[in-house]
Amino acid sequence: MTVVALFFCGATESPFLPMFLAVVCGACFSTALGVWWLARWALRDDSRPGQFGLASLLLLLTVAAVYFAVVRMIVTRFVSLGRFPPDEAPLAFLVVGAISLLLALLGVPFLLAMANSVVWLAVWLVRRPSVRRWLKDRRSPRDGE
Repeated sequence: MTVVALFFCGATESPFLPMFLAVVCGACFSTALGVWWLARWALRDDSRPGQFGLASLLLLLTVAAVYFAVVRMIVTRFVSLGRFPPDEAPLAFLVVGAISLLLALLGVPFLLAMANSVVWLAVWLVRRPSVRRWLKDRRSPRDGE
């Protein structure tokens, strides 16, 4: 994540600490969104392998929107700083898009490791007696129970 934050700092000439915090928050949000999506998929009784649901589409759209927003932000900053002339903006979109995609793909193993940690943290939390009592109290009574 430090490499990604350094890349964004160099591209936008922003201070490192806020950019690093933004990258960490983005990674945590992406991990939580992915874990939530997987948990929702696992709880479905009528799911079939290869099924593409509305939640999958929304997750894909969110990831694509964040990716394109980051690429646009970087290219706009490059053009405003004079690193790319305005007539070369389409080439800049391709270059920055390819670099951002490469960095995103390099970050996938770390994101999966973080997702694994979040799942095990959730398992650990659910096994705590105080959390179990809280979950039991929040559960609504069902028919006949």
